[in-house]
Amino acid sequence: MAKQITLKINEQSKFGKILLELIKMGVDEKKIQVIPTPNQTTLSAMANVEAGKKLTKTTSHTDLMQKLNA
Repeated sequence: MAKQITLKINEQSKFGKILLELIKMGVDEKKIQVIPTPNQTTLSAMANVEAGKKLTKTTSHTDLMQKLNA
């Protein structure tokens, strides 16, 4: 049975460097699967889109560019 976990690794520490190398080896050997997850900013933006909040409505490419450059 597979178990999914989330890790925060200090990449500057000796232990963190060793752990990251072990994880890379596991991925290479197809023993570990790394599943990317969105950060909090992306999750908030996705929630806003689903709720229809904080959207910029445009009628054309030109209109979009003008609103982005404003």
